[in-house]
Amino acid sequence: MWNLFIFMKITKDIILTKLKEKVEVLMPRQGKLSIPIIKRICKKMNKKLLFKSINVSSDNTIIDGHHRYISSLLTNFDIDIISNYPKPSYHKDYHWENVEFVDDDWDSPSKVKMLNEEDAFYNKMTISEVENIIK
Repeated sequence: MWNLFIFMKITKDIILTKLKEKVEVLMPRQGKLSIPIIKRICKKMNKKLLFKSINVSSDNTIIDGHHRYISSLLTNFDIDIISNYPKPSYHKDYHWENVEFVDDDWDSPSKVKMLNEEDAFYNKMTISEVENIIK
């Protein structure tokens, strides 16, 4: 079933509302996230593609997977969380309220293609099937 979030504009307010619904929230280590990347991941999650886990430190700070984490919240997608990473020696304390969600797409067309190829391989799909999901 398609989730309504991929059909509406994803905004910081919508994201913060979803975060408030969570009992235990992972903390960000980045101060900016790209909404177009979140949208692409949401579309793939709605089609039940498999994804790499989200890697977090012992203090529940996301080390790798910020966009996947937010996308999983928006789509109610279960994604594995691996929490055996050491706490970073230095990082700025970010809170979701202070994270900037930008409309800039940080992924170049060649990076989107590479990510789609990885997703196709990981999910035993053709590249065309994956590309059709994100159209």
